[in-house]
Amino acid sequence: MHVNLVKRGQHPKVKVAYVPKPCMQCEDPPCEKAARGEAVYKRKDGIVIINPEKSKGQKKTVKACPYGCIYWNEELCIPQKCTQCVHLLG
Repeated sequence: MHVNLVKRGQHPKVKVAYVPKPCMQCEDPPCEKAARGEAVYKRKDGIVIINPEKSKGQKKTVKACPYGCIYWNEELCIPQKCTQCVHLLG
């Protein structure tokens, strides 16, 4: 999941917060339209999934997200986002 660092205040009283940015599970996901070869799909339960094998090299998927929830994994060359812990749903 993408996590933003937010700083408020000034020295010596600086407050830092870590704000998670989960996928918004769009009704009609722009990332799905931007991806080729069914690399991004929406499950019947509404969870948007990025297939790591099919999405390799598809950097335009990151820019397609209007909320900035998808990030680029430079090491694996794939777009990634929160999966809503879909692996625990069965």
